[in-house]
Amino acid sequence: MDNKNNVIDLGDTLGLPVANSVKPPEFQDAEIVNDDTTANDGPVFNDAHEPEPQPEPAPGDYMPPRAIAETIVNLLDGLQSSVVPFLREKKIFTLKELEILQTIDRTGSTIYSQNSPEHKVFLKWKKHERVVEQIPFNKGEKSRLVDATARYAETTNMKVSPLSGLLMAYSEVILKRSAIFFNE
Repeated sequence: MDNKNNVIDLGDTLGLPVANSVKPPEFQDAEIVNDDTTANDGPVFNDAHEPEPQPEPAPGDYMPPRAIAETIVNLLDGLQSSVVPFLREKKIFTLKELEILQTIDRTGSTIYSQNSPEHKVFLKWKKHERVVEQIPFNKGEKSRLVDATARYAETTNMKVSPLSGLLMAYSEVILKRSAIFFNE
């Protein structure tokens, strides 16, 4: 353990033999303090060693504002890009159209007769795809949102641990995958 920075090297700790790493607890003799105000309550034990205050986390223990902003913007973009198309599809297609949609060729290589239900559903699907393509943030929007969120994170002294940032990033990716699964 480096006392200067209160840093524990996990490799050093894990490398110790088990018998050497376990130490018996140290007990200090408690001093009995009796003053007149507590005489009726019995003796008061005053431990000679007060607990040490916990050190404040170092600035490096948190994500920098720009990384926080990028993580938040990506999470929101993933959320809207996954959930909105799913909800929109459920809203604009009837149950019958959804059944047809599951059976038709969406690549466009099959030509359906113009008056067929398949053709109408296919056209509706193509329109839906064009709308869905517009949902994710474009490069300019993402840049502006990251800049604004980074300024907010810095101004408000927002603290996000690396673990929280990792969980947000995983959530965004899993959310996208879940939307695909629930859409089938």
